[in-house]
Amino acid sequence: MIFQILIIAWLGVRSRLGRSILTALSLFIGVLAIVVIQAGAGAAQDAVMSNAILTGGRAMTLSLNVSNGRRAFGQADQLLSHLNNVLAPVKATAVMTVDADSTLFPGGSVEMTLVKGDLREIRPFPVRRGEWIGSGSDIVLPVVINKATSANFGLTTGMTFSISPGHTHEQVNVRVIGVITDGMKEPNAYAPLDLTQSWVKQLAGLVSPKILIHADSGTSQAQLTGLIRNEYFRFFDTERSPEISRIDQADDFAQTLGTIKLIFSIIAGLSLVVGAMGILNIGLATLRERSDELSLHRSFGATRLQVIAIIVLEGQIVALSAACIAIVFGLFGFPLAASFLSQGIEVSLQNFPYEAAVIGVVACCFAAFIGSLVPAIRAGHVPIASIMRL
Repeated sequence: MIFQILIIAWLGVRSRLGRSILTALSLFIGVLAIVVIQAGAGAAQDAVMSNAILTGGRAMTLSLNVSNGRRAFGQADQLLSHLNNVLAPVKATAVMTVDADSTLFPGGSVEMTLVKGDLREIRPFPVRRGEWIGSGSDIVLPVVINKATSANFGLTTGMTFSISPGHTHEQVNVRVIGVITDGMKEPNAYAPLDLTQSWVKQLAGLVSPKILIHADSGTSQAQLTGLIRNEYFRFFDTERSPEISRIDQADDFAQTLGTIKLIFSIIAGLSLVVGAMGILNIGLATLRERSDELSLHRSFGATRLQVIAIIVLEGQIVALSAACIAIVFGLFGFPLAASFLSQGIEVSLQNFPYEAAVIGVVACCFAAFIGSLVPAIRAGHVPIASIMRL
């Protein structure tokens, strides 16, 4: 009997094919939107978050600007060592960086950053070729360049050449030991601060060293700022409050992307509501013209429950057909959507979001059930006597 009801429901869909296709269209859009939004937005969110961490550091990262002066580098070095000891109980890491301004490389200018400590603990640069900053010598300075420097100037690992640092009049021999992705589109390079002492002496008083401090989520920003402030006043004889600012943006991006994803999900849900309303409208509109057909089923022994099942199954057939087609489109459209939503950002595509596909199918069938329920109940109450008038 169940098979017969399915056949009758399928014939009902075929007999009103045009209306069924129009109803399926909105359901198709709703399911496809759920799948593509979840897939593409998920990949875009990962890409944006990754880029934010590379440029601003992991949450939570604070920047301490050390005052200018001839003794600033020495004091900053001592402060860095002390901060790493003091902040160890709260699982915080401190790294010193010096923006050495534009440095003339073969082919053009590069923004050089001198580093003391493992900067990748705070900004986890992926190493594309070679290695991160390691040991070197006074003769050849090891440098790591970003992808923009490598692409723009044709530089790669193992190459040795001379550079002209900004604010100095000397030539420095360097060897490229690695190529990284640092989230920057401009040419950048990184070198160990400890191996550039003559360079640093000429930079003293011209640029300010910075200390980046990263702490895990268990430490509040106020607590970390207080610890840094106390240690700063111990090393610097000044009454001026230190410049401490939070530079990571991962949390802000996560909230913004989450809101955008929610908005598009609501739009997808509204499309399913429109589909449900379409099923409801078509069901009520065709109920009068189908009254003879339905009463004929009743006269041949069909119960009211079976008549209700026929109408509900018609909606489910339309919904499942639309959902299956939408998932097939989603499988092929997923890489395109992820690339479009992540334009200009390096994207690592995730697996197809089968969970979102299941949610879309369930939501689609539920919307069809709600839309066909009222016409189905009314169809179940069509009197058998209406066929007797023929």
